[in-house]
Parts: sequence; structure tokens; C-alpha cells
Amino acid sequence: MIGTSFFVVVAAALAMPAHGADQHSKDLQAQFQQEPDPVRRAKLMVRISREDFSEIRKFLAAQDNAGALKLLGEFQDDATTCESQLNARQKNPEAHPAGFKDLQIAVRESLRRLDDLMPGLTSDEQPPFQAARADLDQMNRRLIRVLFPHQPLPDEPEEKP
Repeated sequence: MIGTSFFVVVAAALAMPAHGADQHSKDLQAQFQQEPDPVRRAKLMVRISREDFSEIRKFLAAQDNAGALKLLGEFQDDATTCESQLNARQKNPEAHPAGFKDLQIAVRESLRRLDDLMPGLTSDEQPPFQAARADLDQMNRRLIRVLFPHQPLPDEPEEKP
């Protein structure tokens, strides 16, 4: 009886953070959607990246690649929207990097998180994740280029046949 009660309490405690984290992710997404200022949106992207990749890991652990890819696509869409809005607002990111730096950090961290996830996927599962990674890498390179226009960029990765 005591062992069963203990198990139920532990299971409930473990389930609560997952629900709380999911709600936190939804709250961040709602805040992002309602935020009119692209700089504040970019600052939110760092937190959204962390939350989204936590959820993506959960999807992959549950063998739900479609859910993981959907969430990754939503992150890409948010990042693209944010980049477009920042570009429309600020013509000189080198002098006024607010927002651009935050978005670049979020994208760079997302690339690292994707790199950490890829070895756990089979070769058949990897192509859509690799495509998403390539898109994020291009965005990261664009952001670095606008933030540091006078610095040489690292070599472009070679295309694999």
C-alpha cells in the first residue's frame, strides 16, 4: 500500500513539470505572436528555441518524428518572420545590433541542438532534419554577415553529392 502510494506520488510529480513546460512553451509562443516589436520578438526567440527543442526531444523520444518536424518548422517560420521584421526595421545592424544578435544566438543554439539530435535518428529519418538544419545554417550565416559585414566569413560547407 505504501509502495503503491509512493509510486503514484512520484509519477504525478514527474508528470507535472511536463505539463508545466508545455504550458510555458505555449505562453512564450502566444507572447511572441502578440509582440509587435521585432527586437523584443528576437529576444523571445532564445527562450522559444530552448523550449521548442525540449519538446522536440520529447517527440523524438516518443517516436513522433512528425510532431518534432512540425515544431521545428514552426520554429523556422518564427525565426524567418523575425529576421524579415528586423531587416525591415533596421538598415544598419552593425551599428544597431539589437535583435539581430539575439536571433543569431537563438539560431546558433538551435543548430547545436539539432546537431546533438541527429545521431539518434536513423538515416531514413535524417533528411527532413538535415534540410531544416541547412535552412537554419543559411539564416545564421546571413545574420553573421549583417552583424559583421567587414569580417571574413568562414568557408561555406561543401555540398554533399
